[in-house]
Amino acid sequence: MTDWRARGREVALLLVIAASAADVAALYPQLPPVIPTHFDAAGHVNGMGPKSTLWILPAMSLAIYVILTAVALVPPRYYNYPVRVTDANRERLYALAQQMLAMVKIFVVALFCALSYVVAQAALHGVFAGLWVVYACLAAVLITLAYYLTRMIAAR
Repeated sequence: MTDWRARGREVALLLVIAASAADVAALYPQLPPVIPTHFDAAGHVNGMGPKSTLWILPAMSLAIYVILTAVALVPPRYYNYPVRVTDANRERLYALAQQMLAMVKIFVVALFCALSYVVAQAALHGVFAGLWVVYACLAAVLITLAYYLTRMIAAR
């Protein structure tokens, strides 16, 4: 991947996190003092908390972004791989690991940003309409992991 694409991806992720925080800030005055904070698998509220807990989600997005960015700075030779690393497959495995990490970072940040939006909407309108977004982001993470691990195994 070219360097400008990687930089663009990082800027875009930071803009998404900033937009998520801006959304919380804009909606915060309209939120009731107690908001839904947890939902079951069907989207029904099963936990409530103070509206200030909504700030946790953009903060988690930023924390995950920082942690996964720091992990990406670690040389790939220190990662764990599903196959033995040899001279023949080393570069391919390293590239796949870096790509997988970048994709997981995108989907996990998207998940937490989407959660902050749908929780705020649930607090305002009483309906958790974003269950599909949560499941889509989770599925994207799992599919990404499966895809890259399969490619790594094939690269032996």
